[in-house]
Amino acid sequence: MATTGEFANWIATQPLYFEPSEGWRYSVSTDICGHLIEVMSRQPLDEYLSEHIFTPLGMEDTAFEVPENKASRLVTNYTDRRGDELSAIDHYSDSKYTKQVTHFSGGGGLVSTTKDYLAFCKMLLAEGQANGVRFIGPKTLDLMTSDHCNTIPRGGPLAGGENAHGFGLGFSMTKDIAASNALGSVGAYGWGGAAGTFFRVDPEEDLIYILMIQLMPYNHLQAREVFQNMVYQALVD
Repeated sequence: MATTGEFANWIATQPLYFEPSEGWRYSVSTDICGHLIEVMSRQPLDEYLSEHIFTPLGMEDTAFEVPENKASRLVTNYTDRRGDELSAIDHYSDSKYTKQVTHFSGGGGLVSTTKDYLAFCKMLLAEGQANGVRFIGPKTLDLMTSDHCNTIPRGGPLAGGENAHGFGLGFSMTKDIAASNALGSVGAYGWGGAAGTFFRVDPEEDLIYILMIQLMPYNHLQAREVFQNMVYQALVD
């Protein structure tokens, strides 16, 4: 779709997986939220995010497009579907992120760095404030990081671990350590990307951990699970 609005209008014509309150499936709801921001703010999503989040947080390398003077820093995305040998599926020399973007996806599509993403996560860990700026109210963040699917059946490819994890408004969170089969803390929250990126904010341990890889598919590596266990194994106090 050419624009965020056109995508939202197309989604409105598609049937639902479930009747409201009858089930939950990870989908494009956050993309629709991105368009709602455009409608309510009367700004394109890229301008709104830049003005209200990225600039105040000092996230200088986060945007929907990579300018020419930064293109060589764009990390190549790989696949190994043909065997053990990696092959590039997105290289800066011909990446869609180095071309003009008009569809600003609310659910994915930003290009960033570990440094910038850490600044964003620090704001979340500080209950919604950073650099003297209040980005979100602590009670709103509490609502977003609470399980909204505890009484709703789940379906789809990302629905596993109902006892271990919940899903709120844009975040998954750990509900049961034993059921998760990994080290961690109840209440730690975050999400991951399609090419293996992963982050968690753990208020109990005053902890942030971020994994940046670029591989599709990535599940066979179990990199997220190993990384998370290594992080928590390092805590001794």
